[in-house]
Amino acid sequence: MAALEREISEAVDRFVEADILNEDVREETFKKVLEALDQKRIEMLDLVLHLEKALNDHTNPTSRRNAIQLLSDCLRDASQLKLNFKHVETFANFFTSKLGDWQCVEGAVGGINVLLRKHAALVKTLKHSTEDGEESMALYLAKSLFKEVHTPSHTQSVRNMVLETVNVLLDDWKEDLRQLGPKLGEGVSASIEEERDPRNLLVSFTIARKVLGDFPAESVDKDALVALFETLTSYFPITFTPPKGDKHGITGDDLRLGLSNALGATPRLAEYVVPFFLDASKDLDSEAEETIKQASSMLASVLGQYGPKIAQEHLKEIFETTRDQVCRTSTTYGANFCDMVKSSLAVSMRGVPSGLHPHWLSKD
Repeated sequence: MAALEREISEAVDRFVEADILNEDVREETFKKVLEALDQKRIEMLDLVLHLEKALNDHTNPTSRRNAIQLLSDCLRDASQLKLNFKHVETFANFFTSKLGDWQCVEGAVGGINVLLRKHAALVKTLKHSTEDGEESMALYLAKSLFKEVHTPSHTQSVRNMVLETVNVLLDDWKEDLRQLGPKLGEGVSASIEEERDPRNLLVSFTIARKVLGDFPAESVDKDALVALFETLTSYFPITFTPPKGDKHGITGDDLRLGLSNALGATPRLAEYVVPFFLDASKDLDSEAEETIKQASSMLASVLGQYGPKIAQEHLKEIFETTRDQVCRTSTTYGANFCDMVKSSLAVSMRGVPSGLHPHWLSKD
């Protein structure tokens, strides 16, 4: 442990005291700190000690926010940084303790994200003490994230960091997350609600698909299942068109594919999703063609994911909706309804030998 060199100390202080962390400030300050870490002129502990006052200054939210952001960014970008299990444990507990501080959420979640991605091997060795004994550190981090962070109330960048961290947890820490039981479904549902940014929606659809498709039903109880269904279907139909000069490369097709994959992730959703798309296909307003087209396409997609048994159970509803719309209304979208029937039959007949009339395909 040592006091920071004057040049480094001044760079750190300027970073912490900046009202806005624009690229100029980061270039002049963060770069110096990062170089000092990589050259081993300072250690992370030196930096933590220097930032102690700012991190605990309850009268200055800006300095608290910037100080924890600096620590998170250093952990993420320092290429020569070597942490042992004690370092990782200390940082994990520290970042978790800051999740309840609204100003510090971005840096705290970013720090947790780095620990889970770059130091996973060490995180796997760590335990967190509870009143009932011990639990894995990853489980503790997930619990804290879902409990302390109200994702919809934050800016796009913070929401994105939370969603990406949940995504990492769902990918790499399945056994730990299964121990959350129904709180996992509740946490994911709360994290994605009210999202509107296309960048975040892609991640939201991905984590919804994973929690519904990769985890047992116990992880997503009935209430969470319905909440996820209602959140996901609130984005239908997707009419997003990238703005001129868009740099993110996200298209309406990307979002539609993500949504249909999420809604098709588990047959448990079929009782809600199939009637929803059938009702949507009855839309007769000025944008009916696009709505009916998307409803037909997504219905085919989800039935393909649910499988033949589910498709067979809903064939009668699909036939009746098609008959009513084509034969009893003045709809001009008969071709779309024909496509809906054909795709539903194709899934239903999957695995049925050619020439065989299955018992479930009757006049009733």
